[in-house]
Amino acid sequence: TGILAEELGRCLASTPFVGTVALAMNLLLAAADADANARLLPGMCAGTLTATVAYRGRDGSPAVLPLRATEADGGWTLSGRASYVADGTSADVLLAVAQAPAGPSLFELSGPVTRTTMPTLDETRDQSEVSCDASAAVLIGMAGAAAPWLTRMIDEAAVLIAAGQVGGADRAL
Repeated sequence: TGILAEELGRCLASTPFVGTVALAMNLLLAAADADANARLLPGMCAGTLTATVAYRGRDGSPAVLPLRATEADGGWTLSGRASYVADGTSADVLLAVAQAPAGPSLFELSGPVTRTTMPTLDETRDQSEVSCDASAAVLIGMAGAAAPWLTRMIDEAAVLIAAGQVGGADRAL
């Protein structure tokens, strides 16, 4: 995956690689939810389904989750505003790490959300703000278990983004 990231960086490819592979796939694999993985990963691997993860607030830190999850009548809703969502305006699937009563939890947003493009220095990377107001969501994995998955996803995404930058720098030289 690192070699692929480096080659995409070498040609400055504007693809949903960061959102889909570096973020969403890594998070889904860490969550190990058989139903969600069977439903989402085949399309992501085939390139017919793109995804991303909302988990940061305006300050850019994942330490304080900007989305709140509420459970009612056997279902979940998410409210709040996540910023710097990679590929957020174009992703087919929006995953979110939100603060639930049991702790940080992973959800797939299924209800209406507002996606707003954010200005970036790197025009090859789409970043958005995602706003939810009691938007329907489906829990992935176990409630309260997402903190270590999020840490792992961030670490793995940082390595892949760095590999892309190495490819771009190598091409420039």
